[in-house]
Amino acid sequence: MQSEDARARAWETRREKYGSTGHARGAYGHGGDHVASMQALLIRLHEEGVLSEGQVSKATGLHRITVRKLADEYRNSLPETKEDVRARVLALQKGICDADH
Repeated sequence: MQSEDARARAWETRREKYGSTGHARGAYGHGGDHVASMQALLIRLHEEGVLSEGQVSKATGLHRITVRKLADEYRNSLPETKEDVRARVLALQKGICDADH
């Protein structure tokens, strides 16, 4: 067990390094990365039909138009599914075959 003197010196060192609280970021000092990742998750849930636009807007504090723009950006960033690629290729092949006849 630490002595009171050692504990007091440790806190003094922490306060010199981190400020008056002795903590690096404080209780609520987390960066914006968490907020951005939570917004991205909520947008994804909206795109998957789990949450409505209004629910995402209320949860994030963003205007509905901003939610729509973020949802569009998310949708446009998704890679093509195998089914979409197959359908596009088949359509192209059909178009080529139709052009030959």
